Amino acid sequence: MKINIPTYPAGTFCIEQVGGGAGYLLLDSIIETHDDMAVYCGWTSYRIRTLNSAAARFLGVTKKEAVGRGFFDLMPAQFSQGELEEIASLKNDREQVVELLLNSSDDKAFNVKVAAMDDGVLFIIKSVNKVVDNSEETNFKMLFENMSSGFVFLKGITDDKGNITNHQVLDINSAFEIYFDKDKEQAIGKNIDDVIPDIDESVVRILSKSALTGNSYSGKYYHPATKKHFEVRTYSPRKGFSAAVFNDIKHEIEVRNDLIIKNEISKAFALGHDVSLYKVVLDFVLKTTESLGGYIGYVHQGSKVISLAHTDEGKLPPPDEKGEITFLVKDYPGLQSVIDTKEQVIETNVYGCTSIITTPVLDGDKVIGLIGIINSNKPYDFKSKNFLKGLADYMSPLMVAEIKERQYKRQLVEEKERAERNEKLKTAFLANMSHEVRTPMNSIIGFGQLLAKSSTLSNKDKLYVDYISQASKRLLYIIENIMEMSKLQTQQSKATVSSVNINSMLKTIYNEMETFAVGKHIALVPMPSCSDDESNVITDSYKVKKTLTCLISNGIKFTSQGSVSYGYTIEGKYITFFVRDTGIGIRKELHESIFTTFQQAENVLERKYDGVGVGLSLCKGYIDILGGKIWLESAPNEGSTFYFRLKNLEVG
Repeated sequence: MKINIPTYPAGTFCIEQVGGGAGYLLLDSIIETHDDMAVYCGWTSYRIRTLNSAAARFLGVTKKEAVGRGFFDLMPAQFSQGELEEIASLKNDREQVVELLLNSSDDKAFNVKVAAMDDGVLFIIKSVNKVVDNSEETNFKMLFENMSSGFVFLKGITDDKGNITNHQVLDINSAFEIYFDKDKEQAIGKNIDDVIPDIDESVVRILSKSALTGNSYSGKYYHPATKKHFEVRTYSPRKGFSAAVFNDIKHEIEVRNDLIIKNEISKAFALGHDVSLYKVVLDFVLKTTESLGGYIGYVHQGSKVISLAHTDEGKLPPPDEKGEITFLVKDYPGLQSVIDTKEQVIETNVYGCTSIITTPVLDGDKVIGLIGIINSNKPYDFKSKNFLKGLADYMSPLMVAEIKERQYKRQLVEEKERAERNEKLKTAFLANMSHEVRTPMNSIIGFGQLLAKSSTLSNKDKLYVDYISQASKRLLYIIENIMEMSKLQTQQSKATVSSVNINSMLKTIYNEMETFAVGKHIALVPMPSCSDDESNVITDSYKVKKTLTCLISNGIKFTSQGSVSYGYTIEGKYITFFVRDTGIGIRKELHESIFTTFQQAENVLERKYDGVGVGLSLCKGYIDILGGKIWLESAPNEGSTFYFRLKNLEVG
């Protein structure tokens, strides 16, 4: 089927000027970036002159293998004689495009468009699975519009001497419109420096050289307005005209810079041993940019910058007591500008420096850090600026983690200091209260004992005096426990070891606790496991006796009938003490918490048993100091057995 071509766009004119040399390079570049399969052939035997990679894969050959071979010999679909004649007619009817639908041997269907071009013929092949736009003006138009690269076709503007002074835009494609945010209607007919006001002079130069010499040139440049990196290739279809293909290589450059930065930093860090990562990075930056000094820091609450690494070149503020350098943002307008604009800022001849370049480290749209370098031996060029931007992107996640870690450590220190202050206040309060209460209690106990010896008291009065004496002693015992607990909590209690005869200790405890047990009709049973001569150990006598006394006292207190037995077993260099009662027992879920300060198994409003709940926590504190372990076995109404084991004791 033939389609009339109503007009030739400027791009078509450009292609029609191709006769060889640079023109074929232009055609090859355009075809290669085409979305579909494109093949350009000569009329003689339809031998392939050039094709894109997609077409080569479709034909089952490499591009090099395809050139010079017959297109119809490689094409998997067969053309009918009528279709071949229709294609051949294009040689004399250049204002037509032939469109065919072919089926390959494996039942795949293809849409093929064919058009004459200069001394050859162009085939554009599409799978029928793709949408075919029949409204396209020409196949030539499709070549330009479907390019993923930006394309501009230009006519050189010359002065009286034939020198090209500017370039008039004849055509652009959609990709060019997107790259530079220009509509085609606004661009065509205007000079290139009006379409791209900040176009780099190097691009203009190679456009002029191509238009004058017919040769192809290439270069790379950064377009600041779009923040894109381009690779530019220029061609000339005929003298006085030029064309340029713009390939966006921003991602390629970013990936390459990222790899360079990571590799160099990794190598530097591997050789840096104990040096901080930021110092290694800063040294790498200074070496790469040939700078004399600099810093890397993070922004704290938007008001100051705290250095993570810096050099001592006399241009920076002095370090504080922590050895850190802090910049107050208000004192440095350049820093404020970077934080406000989130853009790289270059300052010259300020603060005694020839040049300062400050680059923001961003976390999203928030400036979290800064990289600053000073006094390069030469002006900071595009390469250095771009390197610092890439480095800032690389440093961003590291700095985010650094800031979080520092905040966490700061919170830990603050919490620790607050806890220590509270602990000291509590301990001071308890110690002061214990002292203030102990003094009058000793007086009460002493005068109670004097009253008990008086011969003038009645039996009833003596009973009252005895009540006072017993209650006072119990209160004094509680106060002493509270003081001991305060020593444990402030780590003032230390182990004092000596040779101890355990059997002798058991007898002493029996003598002290017998009256208490007999008063409740409880049998108190010491159970030594060795002879007196074999029961000598090296330990803290006070803490072991205090622990046993506390456990026995609790056993008697919580037992209404039966017995309380206590003793020990020795296995190698370990000695295990036990206190067993037939009392009320303890629920399993309380076996751990019962060793907590001010905790009792019976925790109800109306309690049957006295005590403030510090005894067991004291026991655990003592055993911990001695490097041992304390635990219990108990169940409600089945009594309790408390154990504590001390290790590394020398058995005599």
